[in-house]
Amino acid sequence: SIYYNKFPWIEYSVRLDTVFCFPCRHFYTEKGYVDDLFIGKGLRDWKKLSEKPSKHANSQVHINNETIRSHKADVERNRLYLAKVCDILKLLSKLGLPFRGHDEGKDSKLKGNFLEFCDFFSKYDESFQKMQQSHFNCTSHEFQNEVLHICADLVTKGIVEAVRKTGFFTVIADEARSFKTEQLSLCIKYAENLEVRERFLCFIDCSSSRGAEGIYSCIKKALEKRGLQNLPVVAHSYDGAAVMSGHVSGVQQRMKTDHPAAVYVHCMAHKLNLVLVSNRTAVGFFNVIEKLYNLFAVPSNHQVFLGMQQALGLKPQEIVQLSDTQWACKWKSVLAVRMQYTAIIKSLEKVSDPAGKWSVEASGLNQHMRRLQFIACLLIFQDLLNVAHRALQAKGMTLAKASDIIERLKSFFKKRRSDESWSSVWEDITRFCQGHNILQDEANDCQVPKRRRVVKSSATLKDFLVSDTLGQILDAMNGKLERQFSKESMAIAGAVDSVLKCEKDGVQSLLQQYADPLNINPYIVASQMELFASTDCSITLEKLLHEVSPSLYPNHYKLIQLYLTLPVGTATSERSFSAMRRIRNWLRSTMASDRCSSLALLHIECDMTAKLIPEDIIDVYASQGKRRMQLQLIFI
Repeated sequence: SIYYNKFPWIEYSVRLDTVFCFPCRHFYTEKGYVDDLFIGKGLRDWKKLSEKPSKHANSQVHINNETIRSHKADVERNRLYLAKVCDILKLLSKLGLPFRGHDEGKDSKLKGNFLEFCDFFSKYDESFQKMQQSHFNCTSHEFQNEVLHICADLVTKGIVEAVRKTGFFTVIADEARSFKTEQLSLCIKYAENLEVRERFLCFIDCSSSRGAEGIYSCIKKALEKRGLQNLPVVAHSYDGAAVMSGHVSGVQQRMKTDHPAAVYVHCMAHKLNLVLVSNRTAVGFFNVIEKLYNLFAVPSNHQVFLGMQQALGLKPQEIVQLSDTQWACKWKSVLAVRMQYTAIIKSLEKVSDPAGKWSVEASGLNQHMRRLQFIACLLIFQDLLNVAHRALQAKGMTLAKASDIIERLKSFFKKRRSDESWSSVWEDITRFCQGHNILQDEANDCQVPKRRRVVKSSATLKDFLVSDTLGQILDAMNGKLERQFSKESMAIAGAVDSVLKCEKDGVQSLLQQYADPLNINPYIVASQMELFASTDCSITLEKLLHEVSPSLYPNHYKLIQLYLTLPVGTATSERSFSAMRRIRNWLRSTMASDRCSSLALLHIECDMTAKLIPEDIIDVYASQGKRRMQLQLIFI
């Protein structure tokens, strides 16, 4: 132990019974003559155990090797500390949490999530605490931004590599406002190993370029920046705004100029919602629900509504704000009104107190909700909206599945125009009125046509409320479905469906569109489809995904990838705006666009963020300029 204290660099080999110099043995790299006593042979002459090490300690070779060892230890310590800091940044980004606090001084009680996490780590890690208390501890906002951008670039690199491996992709874009700026969400869809991937790329501030030319220029530059400009774009999906969908000079036409094979797909969820927007009966019904939302959005009225639900022993359920572009929010509101009907009526009665501020509006809504026509619409729309309120926005939705849903909707609406269906609806209305103590005679203030006013019987009410109301709604919705989803617009969906069924004749329109850009041989793919179909009479998507391999059926495999890549809607872009609202809230409204986009990418693509390796992040950080903290070995 005396010699270890005097010469801390020595190491003893029990097997050889010799003493070596640790730094010289591990870090010596110079060529030429050198006394290898402490490097190769080892010291065995115990009489000279004080003389030889002292002489070796003063040699230039030993001093150099000792410096290298010290430098390596510093680098390892710094990288270990920085890896923990990067893990904290990754965690906060993945969860979409804010980093900074209002006051990050030493005496602050709340320094913000990032510094609070660092202080928490310091309690259980002494080495981390020492580095944290040093002058340069990598916690500045400049360091945070730089590492966030590096992480975002690594995630983007992983996405781009997967897209390049696939060979083609779909562009999905949508636009929304965020704190006086217009943000364009750019996403892509591709099939990786026959698994559908919808990935967020970035937010683009297009406040100064809101025209078709400006928006397309933003999309084009974003794709070029990520090296995707040379890959075929097989389709692109936007909403129905004229600037996006215009066939003369809209974004879709400009995209088609650069990518002739790209098919424009109007978001099917938006198109489906347009079926309701133009329906006169539906507009009046949903206007009442919108007024209910506005009334109960007032804090005092909302407390009355919540208290009434608790008093009745009901599970709390809210009426949500309606949107012109979302079918799902209408379904949620209709379901809430249906399930909380008694609570709503009693709440309106309480709010309609003559001394109250909202008495007139509450009284009017109370009377309107007791009308048979409102009750009929409530039950009818609950049935109709339940069919496809979420299906078209599912991440795994394909064009063929969406086409099947639309066809089922058309068939569903047609079947509802039958005497049996009308009788069932009338029975539901009667049962609903009895369950809520509503007298049909009192609730009957419908404008019955003159030819029917002579006889005011339940049969007349049934004929008017069910036949006319339901018939009008069904006719309008079915007609709108036919116009929004015409045979021409669904032709591509039919061809895509033929891929699943292995019908070589049905995919000819797809092959004419994509054979050249995707390098698919029509004759070979026909043979491969016929060969695969001959192996088994029952063909399912699961069977295709499991058994069609790129080595055995390369052309057929690529056609299935195309089937999975064609878009259905812009739900992925819309989900990114939900993430943006969580990240860029009113307390963080001054956040720069680049930081917001990087945080959104790491939050939305959290599965890829979790796979980032801190060592890779540190390597990129160290290579991007001179760093005050030693992170790379200088000597080898």
